[in-house]
Amino acid sequence: MLNTIATRPVRAAAGFWGLVVFLPVGMNYLAFVLLLLALLVERLRGRDPTLEAPARWARVRQHPMWWPAVALLAWTLAVLALRPFHPDTALNLAHELRVIATLLLALALTREEVMWALGGVLAALTVSLAVIGFHLSVGISAPGPWTDLIVIRGNKSIADSLLFALLGVAALVAAASSRGWRRAAGVVLGVCALAVLITVLPLRTAMVVAALGLVAACWHGFRTEGRWLLASLAACVLAIAAIAAAVPQVPERFVQGVNDVREARAGGAWNTSWGVRWHMAAVTARMIAERPLLGWGVGSWREQWRVRVPAEWAEYNMPHNDYLWMGAQAGVPGGALYLALVLAALPAAWRRRDLAGRLALTATLALALAGATNSATRDATMGLSLLWVVGLFLRLAAEPAGRPECGPTAGPAALDDPVHVPEAPGAG
Repeated sequence: MLNTIATRPVRAAAGFWGLVVFLPVGMNYLAFVLLLLALLVERLRGRDPTLEAPARWARVRQHPMWWPAVALLAWTLAVLALRPFHPDTALNLAHELRVIATLLLALALTREEVMWALGGVLAALTVSLAVIGFHLSVGISAPGPWTDLIVIRGNKSIADSLLFALLGVAALVAAASSRGWRRAAGVVLGVCALAVLITVLPLRTAMVVAALGLVAACWHGFRTEGRWLLASLAACVLAIAAIAAAVPQVPERFVQGVNDVREARAGGAWNTSWGVRWHMAAVTARMIAERPLLGWGVGSWREQWRVRVPAEWAEYNMPHNDYLWMGAQAGVPGGALYLALVLAALPAAWRRRDLAGRLALTATLALALAGATNSATRDATMGLSLLWVVGLFLRLAAEPAGRPECGPTAGPAALDDPVHVPEAPGAG
């Protein structure tokens, strides 16, 4: 281990970040900083030309996410120059830079480093499932860093539920394209992750992410793997639906959410999850309509919110929708560029007819949906671990066609496995 850290610091740092995705946000910030330092150390040492900054920089610039990121930063600087500063300006700008940096860091990794990072994520998922299983079977509370895995108490529980949704779907999708023990391992991990999502952390956004991911993967894979993939994912959907039907709280929560929205449209339901989101969306939309070009300025949302709502609801610092958040602060162009950044990899993921394309497709849709309902990029508790995992899947899909496949059920040994499905002609 010490030799790996000394000779391959970026690989070690990427693997460490994978290991801590289910741990508190402080550990993810530490992993973020360690990866930056590892890249700096590698650059200063410069022992292996294939791992130096120019090669990484070229990979980042060639990705579809690059130009939306550049345009978003340029527009943000223009808004900073033309609009006044606010108490939250520095913090909001830091969050925007963190979002972009997290994704670009993942895209800068080599394939070997991505495999180590995904190996860390796989280990973290396995340990988290073991902690939950031990808690459910023995009844002993989880240690402090894992408490949010079994008790819904804030944004960390939301982050964990989103990871279970994304990784559970990814494991099942990888299993459908794998053979032997990897297929069995993928099914077990996927079913366990989604079962935890439904029974232990039944948060609505994550459940919608899981359902959307399964449907999107089925649609994507049906073009090449046909009946087998369709039958496999259909069986998974039916199994999950059966589990959800057996747990009354799942459909009840969605029914309650719809009722809360109806009440919110009439002016009430401020103290409910979906109700307050309705009010946030309505108020933020009015902010955008009043200043559609440049918005109110970076860091302005909380000030505008406070003067537009009753005092008892004035302490929110974000609208639980990252695109509206950016639109209110940087105008319609800012919101559109932020959405373009999140969705940039979608066309290439769809064109790529293999496992890497399916994983990138489900990851992009998961991030887009989570950002529209839970500020999953703006809030670092969610926007470090989730963005990191999404970035890893996008980096896999950036590999040239014909390279070995891998997924959350595969470790470094998968580098020697053959590709089961060729890429479509003209895929990016």
